[in-house]
Amino acid sequence: MSSRTTFPKVLHMTTVPISLYFLENQLKFLQKSGFEVHVLSSPGEALTDVVGKENVIGHEVWIEREISIVQDLKSLWRVFRIIRNERFDIVHVHTPKAALIGMLAAKAAGVKVRIYHVHGLPYMTKVGAKRMLLQTIEKLTCSLASRVYTVSHSLRDFICENKLVNTEKASTIHNGSINGLDTTIKFNPASYSLSRHDLKLKESDRVLGFVGRIVRDKGIVELLEAWRVLKNRQEDLKLVIAGKMEEPSLTDSAYKEIENDPDILYVGECDNVAPYYSLMDVLVFPTYREGFGLVAIEAMAMGVPVIASNVLGCVDTIEDGKNGFLIEPRSVTGIVEKVAYYLDHPEIRTAHGASGQHLVRMKYDQHTIWNALLEDYKFFIQNEKRVVLSS
Repeated sequence: MSSRTTFPKVLHMTTVPISLYFLENQLKFLQKSGFEVHVLSSPGEALTDVVGKENVIGHEVWIEREISIVQDLKSLWRVFRIIRNERFDIVHVHTPKAALIGMLAAKAAGVKVRIYHVHGLPYMTKVGAKRMLLQTIEKLTCSLASRVYTVSHSLRDFICENKLVNTEKASTIHNGSINGLDTTIKFNPASYSLSRHDLKLKESDRVLGFVGRIVRDKGIVELLEAWRVLKNRQEDLKLVIAGKMEEPSLTDSAYKEIENDPDILYVGECDNVAPYYSLMDVLVFPTYREGFGLVAIEAMAMGVPVIASNVLGCVDTIEDGKNGFLIEPRSVTGIVEKVAYYLDHPEIRTAHGASGQHLVRMKYDQHTIWNALLEDYKFFIQNEKRVVLSS
């Protein structure tokens, strides 16, 4: 058995530190598997938290989410210096702005293994010059990468068909998602004792749920419109909403409705949303665009059927009529009809929940995805012949 001459070094980079939570326990796994793992993002409590919990090395560089030429050049120079000084074997970037800066810096620093992990395509919901600019940036970032990962097979097909990347450069790890799910403990209904009484819900209440950022692109406007129709038809109907209120993208009346409607339970941003899934009868996820749709498999792992938009990512996990329903994006009527169907057919709702739970446990096991990524890393590094890994 050959010995390792040095620990291979990998850098994971995101724009904002909260995005690093998508790699929960994956970073620790890579560390235990013989890699020296670094993370880089803008400063924040989440960065400190991830560094401590994952036992990795952290780097702070302020990165603006929006285009800011002067600040972007400063960020690029600082990232370049870190990458050059640390001599990483792999630079693995996530989120659009960090991806562009990271790939430019890694290319300039001579890093051979440059991975861009595409989580989604923000330009898809933009129009005009902004759409063209964001699409051009995506294409440039893909061209700078030596390998492009996508979080779903449908997203890979899309970026290849639209010539953002060469087909041979793009792949999806296993069945998709960025990190898989821990269905043994975290996303296992048996792990939680939160009851409906804890949220002042009656046992007779039917509970709809939404999880995600509270922004227009997630379909909040259509959800609220459908909600008004449904609650006038159905007694004892409640709506649980979990997620962060982000930049003003909704009307003041929409925010007020979420906060003031006595039948809407807004629980805010949660460190662990799994207990709330256990209270839901149906998850409604009317997003306009998605890379994968993580909340869909989270809900399914908890035995909850999902009504989701027929968009990239969601089509990878929702088998229409088997573990949920796919509706057209922006369709208030679609939300109303499918929710009403589930409320009128509890046996179908239960069967779809069970089917979804089985699918997630079979296709999105966390350790399977981690091991597939680890094998890729080993192959890339051995192919570059920069370090010798023990067999």
